[in-house]
Amino acid sequence: MDVTALAIGIYENVYNIAMSFGYFPDFKGKNKPADLLLSILGYPYPPRRNEARLVFKELKPANEDKILDVGCGDGVFTNDLIKQGYDVTGLDVMEGAIKKAKERAAKMGLRAKYAEASAGKMPFEENTFDKIFSISTFEHIKDEENAFNECFRVLKPEGIFVLSVPTPKIMPIIKVLIKLPPKIKKLLFNSVLSHASTPKQYRQLADKKYTHYQTYTEDQLVSKLEKRGFKINKINYNIKFFSILPHSIIHSLKFFEWNKDNKNKYSFASELAIVTTFPFFYPFYLADDILSSKGYSLVVKCSK
Repeated sequence: MDVTALAIGIYENVYNIAMSFGYFPDFKGKNKPADLLLSILGYPYPPRRNEARLVFKELKPANEDKILDVGCGDGVFTNDLIKQGYDVTGLDVMEGAIKKAKERAAKMGLRAKYAEASAGKMPFEENTFDKIFSISTFEHIKDEENAFNECFRVLKPEGIFVLSVPTPKIMPIIKVLIKLPPKIKKLLFNSVLSHASTPKQYRQLADKKYTHYQTYTEDQLVSKLEKRGFKINKINYNIKFFSILPHSIIHSLKFFEWNKDNKNKYSFASELAIVTTFPFFYPFYLADDILSSKGYSLVVKCSK
């Protein structure tokens, strides 16, 4: 008996069972310690991880549902739902993101369905999906009105639509950091914060860097959804109080800086920096569950 092969086989089985929420196999075959860490912790970027958790909490996927992920990006959360046995289709306009999502699905042994198309012109028949979700996508869509129309069109009667979007508010800690001397900001902080001298300028620079065509207040988003015909079922927020500190750290320090290239691909200064610090940051986001206050990112559940 090949003891090494047996050990590897046992490891792979335990490894696959242990894969945590939002795991992505980018380090598989390249860096086993990093991949093992990801397989235990799952998706390591706390703001988006918690946002997705809140979205799925309202989506309540069921085995019989046909689900659409609008703005699936590189497929982290689409693949996670597929891994759990749900019928999910990912849609994104970015060719590179769809390619990456498919590659990740293949490495995870998943039979995934992805469509490369605009959210404003979906390649689906009317009343196709029982549920639709969209995680931090609509702020990136220039023709948002058509995208809302399309979500309504392809959703079945009484179907559920859950989406998350950022608000225009800037956190108080960021406002303080903006006032620091330019030399200190350039040394320690990311490109957006180091070049901003006012909160308004910070918002403009951030929106430009991350291609935000709009952000939403609660009233604005509710108005747009109701205008299209959706019924608002529930409104929640991500980043309420406890998570403001870690969120500000992640979105200010150069150590955690993330960029977006001309193909809309996101990359962190160090993936491993995010992975190793994740256990320290994520509990703050979870602690916000005890609060009913407003926050810095909207999560809205509505129905057709």
